[in-house]
Amino acid sequence: MILLTLIAHILALVTPNYLPAVETNKTLTIELTGIKPAEGNILLSLYKNAEGFPSDTKAVYMSSKTKVNANTIIVTLNNVPNGTYAIAFFHDANANGKMDKNFVGLPKEGYGFSNDAMGKFGPPSFKDASFTYTGKEKVTMKVKYL
Repeated sequence: MILLTLIAHILALVTPNYLPAVETNKTLTIELTGIKPAEGNILLSLYKNAEGFPSDTKAVYMSSKTKVNANTIIVTLNNVPNGTYAIAFFHDANANGKMDKNFVGLPKEGYGFSNDAMGKFGPPSFKDASFTYTGKEKVTMKVKYL
């Protein structure tokens, strides 16, 4: 019994030294290319699962509004834990805070999804747009215009 107690105390003292450090300040870097014109804002949403992707604002895990000042910009999201995510974004060229659409309902402003995924008759699935983030990846996407 004394031996077991001694081993337990030794393990309690030694084990914390072997635990890996937990990174809490990871930054997801997102590069968006092909922006035209170089004005307005990029409104970007990061989703953790398929529920609500890509249009339900209540299902958004993180979001960002970034000023456009060039045809290629970098958007950063801080404190993103490892996991599977998908991104949806649009280029709010006139900075009115909404995606402008034509009379048929098609986007008049640029938009895109992670993996440059596209659906056939609407947005892509979460599965098609999802990627695994481990704290080292840089996501690059091209803005699409109709």
